Amino acid sequence: MLKLKYLIENFDLAKHCIGYWEHDEASLAETLQWFRISSNAVYPFRQAQGLCFLRLCPAAEKTLAEVEDEIAAALWLREKGFPAMEPVPMRDGRYCALLNTPWGSYTACCFRQVAGQPLEIFPASRELIEGYGRTLGRLHRDLADCPVAGQRTTWRELLASARQRLVDHHAPKAVLDRCDTLHSRLNALPAAPESYGLIHYDFEPDNVFFDPHTGQYAVIDFDDMIVGWYALDVIRALDGLEELPPGDAPLRPEEREACFLRGYRSCRPFTAADEAALPLMRSLVQLVEYAGLMHVLAETLPTEPEW
Repeated sequence: MLKLKYLIENFDLAKHCIGYWEHDEASLAETLQWFRISSNAVYPFRQAQGLCFLRLCPAAEKTLAEVEDEIAAALWLREKGFPAMEPVPMRDGRYCALLNTPWGSYTACCFRQVAGQPLEIFPASRELIEGYGRTLGRLHRDLADCPVAGQRTTWRELLASARQRLVDHHAPKAVLDRCDTLHSRLNALPAAPESYGLIHYDFEPDNVFFDPHTGQYAVIDFDDMIVGWYALDVIRALDGLEELPPGDAPLRPEEREACFLRGYRSCRPFTAADEAALPLMRSLVQLVEYAGLMHVLAETLPTEPEW
């Protein structure tokens, strides 16, 4: 998530940046009201080909190189036939840019709307969850030889950055000790190609779309990609299953997990050792998120709104 000072809409900034893309000026007042700000500011707008989403992030929070990696990975996956979001080129043909604006410097890119709705709105049926797992298995399979992996943050760098944030914001010693213990335990895990590589790292139900008319899935938001264990993506997806509505015949947590892993294993292996590592992966996610929240909340504004 961005710092609180960035979680305020700026429609003038959005209009300025949308101008770098072909767009329908007449519909901007309607579409911009559906903006969303979290780890990026996202502003919808229309082109002749359909709805698009401008994505902005302060340059201090995300580099242009990181966005270029995400674009390259999305294009790589689409060439393989994987249903990744489609990058939309600017008027000059670039897919992303560092824009110096009157409101500061921002990394900017744009993606076309994918088919369907976020998975989190659909009842948790066996078929839906199995398809969710199958989509992740296919994603890991298709990312296995993606050249972007050489540029991305590793789990070690991610954890080291989280620990530094904990130190900077005076986290309790017990939290720092837990961080160090976790590093030692993760460092002892094998990092073989069968279980380790480039991952999405945010493969949760709000980033996976399902089209009930076609039965197809689509995946968005690759900006958090890191190099780590495939089990990291799996645990985030499994924990995200709690967000799905229960449906007419509610599934127990172990049934949901079995459905997901059955779908995943239909595309690539997930061993008993991978399953045994899931609690460690959850601990890594929780520590990184805790450090991120401390970072976000550390700075206040004199004119901060009533959140």
